[in-house]
Order: sequence, then C-alpha cells, then structure tokens
Amino acid sequence: MQNQFFTECSKTLLEKGVLVGADSSIEWLLPWWWETYRRSNTLPVAFVDFGLTDGAKKFCQERGILIPLDSLPPKVFACSNPEWAKSYGASYEKARQGWFKKPLALMKSPFEITLWTDLDCEILKSLDSLFSLAKEGPYLSLAREVSDGDSPYPVYNGGVILYRKGNALLQAFAEKALTDAKHFWGDDRLLSFLIDRDSFSIDPLPSHYNWRISQGVPAGAAIIHWVGEWGKNYIKTYGGISSLL
Repeated sequence: MQNQFFTECSKTLLEKGVLVGADSSIEWLLPWWWETYRRSNTLPVAFVDFGLTDGAKKFCQERGILIPLDSLPPKVFACSNPEWAKSYGASYEKARQGWFKKPLALMKSPFEITLWTDLDCEILKSLDSLFSLAKEGPYLSLAREVSDGDSPYPVYNGGVILYRKGNALLQAFAEKALTDAKHFWGDDRLLSFLIDRDSFSIDPLPSHYNWRISQGVPAGAAIIHWVGEWGKNYIKTYGGISSLL
C-alpha cells in the first residue's frame, strides 16, 4: 500500500512556484526569507508545515499556500552515530527532524515546476531565469557540495532543488527517509547515496544559485545558502549580506 506521504496533489494548481518548509525551531527565519525573496520575485510560494506555531501558520497563509505534513515520531529520524553532532552543533538532533521531512515535503508540491529552497537561503536576484532551465521529463537539478569530505560518492547539496512533478528520485528519497534516515548524517548524504547507487540522472545547478560563503566573495550570486549553525547565527546577527553588495 502506498504511504500517505507520497500522495501528491491530484491537480496541479500552478505551472511553477517556490516551496519551503519549517517547524517551530526555525520559523523565525520565515519573515527574513520572505523579505529577501519578495525583493526581486513574484512567483507563488507554498509553505510546508513541519510543526509551526499558530502565528507562523497565519504568516504563511497570508502570503501563500500552507500545506500540512502529518506528524511523525521523532525517533523515525534519530541518528545512529552520536559523533555526527560534533560537526554541526548542539541543535543537530533537532535539525535532523526538519532535514528528513524535506523529501516528504517535496512530494507535496502543488506546482508542475518547483524550486525548493531551505529557509537559510538569501535570495538576491530574480529567479525567473532559473526556472527556464527546467527541461521536459523527469527533471531535477542540484549543485555539488563544495567538498565531498570522506564520502565514497559525489555529494550534492539539497538546499536548492529545481524539479518537475513526478520525479522518481524524489519518490525514492522520501521512501528511504522514512526507513533508513538513521544511517545518514543528513538528507544530502541520503539523496547523494541514491543518485550514486541507482544512477539517477540529474542536471548540475549553476553554483551561483546555491552559493556558500566558503566559496569566496559571492560576486554574481543569486542565492546565498547560509549553511549550519554558523550561517543561522550570521543571519540572526547581521541579517545576511545583501546590504553589503
């Protein structure tokens, strides 16, 4: 029997739009993300509810489509290696709860062509040209990680994902998140494992659509991805980088 999380919307609401997700621990980023997005963009936005407060739900409903996601026991996404938290920070276990809900959220998109962005992505420019890259068929585009670390396979960053509805890789991603999340440091490692194991075809996302500060000065960047606890703290303290560019 097909899992309820994989039941997509029966009717495409709109041709293209942006998808984000949040729970109560990161909902403070919603106003900041929305402000950076709306400076240069007008495409509709769908918000997936990972466990928002009532105030955050209202914020989302006033600005776009709010999509519920059924609750899951926290242990579903618990990690099997306590050493992993050392490379992220104190919020690692909590962060995992959101990371591994992402593949379930991707399946809920009401758009034919969807751009997913993490909430710690600072949108600096219009994204219209990015949507024009989406080819017909089972299209999905990702950027490579700046470093693959100790991974035996190439690692991709899922902070920004451009895809078409009905993608088989995302179906496998969602299924595996529910059964095997504990064996992977994060959702990016799980997604990258599936791409390598099953030889899924993906298109490379130009780096300026998922730019990390570790890559240097973001000249020409359209999206800056403030990864990790350090990135969230930078946003909280300085509000991003757009005022300096």
